[in-house]
Amino acid sequence: VVLFAATLLPFAQQHSGWIYLVAATVLGARFIQLAWKLWRHYSDALARRTFRFSIWHLSLLFAALLVDHWMGPWLKSLVAG
Repeated sequence: VVLFAATLLPFAQQHSGWIYLVAATVLGARFIQLAWKLWRHYSDALARRTFRFSIWHLSLLFAALLVDHWMGPWLKSLVAG
């Protein structure tokens, strides 16, 4: 849960936009789901799955920051008209 909160900080401090927020929320929810499942019903296979997702989680968060950086201003100009 602390990791999820930390991933929301770039949006809270206005260093990223809505694209990143959506990605961080979806990825964070999935990570919490896997962690909860691992805590309640431990297995080595689930531990490996959670670990693999944690690597994807970080990679996709960085990708979302990059996409948000490049697409954010473009989307704002579309909305502003």
